[in-house]
Amino acid sequence: MSLPATSPHDRHRDNLLKRSVTARLLTPLLGALALLWLLAGFTWCAARQVHDVNAVAATTQDRVVLLSEIRSLSRSLQRDALNLVTEDEPAELPIILRKFASRSRTMRAGLRTLRHGAGNTLPPGYFALSYRVLDALQAVARQAQRGDRHGALRRLHREVRPAERAASRVADAEIESLTARTGTLRTDAEAVELRAGRRLIAAVLLLTGCGLVAGLIITRRSVILALEHV
Repeated sequence: MSLPATSPHDRHRDNLLKRSVTARLLTPLLGALALLWLLAGFTWCAARQVHDVNAVAATTQDRVVLLSEIRSLSRSLQRDALNLVTEDEPAELPIILRKFASRSRTMRAGLRTLRHGAGNTLPPGYFALSYRVLDALQAVARQAQRGDRHGALRRLHREVRPAERAASRVADAEIESLTARTGTLRTDAEAVELRAGRRLIAAVLLLTGCGLVAGLIITRRSVILALEHV
């Protein structure tokens, strides 16, 4: 028994039904893909922003550490200079001199890094004071080696210490400012990460809801159309 031939009208209706179902299947899928790409763009921008903020915070924190080290070196050099003046044991003098020379080189290198590094906000006067301290300490060391203890002590009190105190005040204020800025930057980065996390959760919920609704609508309409076709 042969099946009845389908009319052109029926074939046309079948094609329309297939196209309708395909369109309904593709529309939510394309919408979901667009939303995913949009979410990926937001996530990338947030990650980039967090990276940039953290990079600035890390650079700022590095300057705090270096500035603190230079301040500590300056005070250690003063102790070395005083030891050169007051040391009575000849065998200890070469040891003190080596420490003094090494710390002087390290401090000068640190000052160059601070001056020419990124994010330098120190006033030029700080560097002038710091180099004045180093030059005066070198003069104290030379006087102590020549045996001029009285002159070395006088220079230490009159030239080194006033300049070192002034430089320390500038350094302390800069450290406080940079530390506060680092804290603000870290807080900003955390806020960006929190916002990105909230957007991600909202997008996942939205995609899930849209998927469920679209699935129900497609299923219902497809069944209705199929029944109507029958």
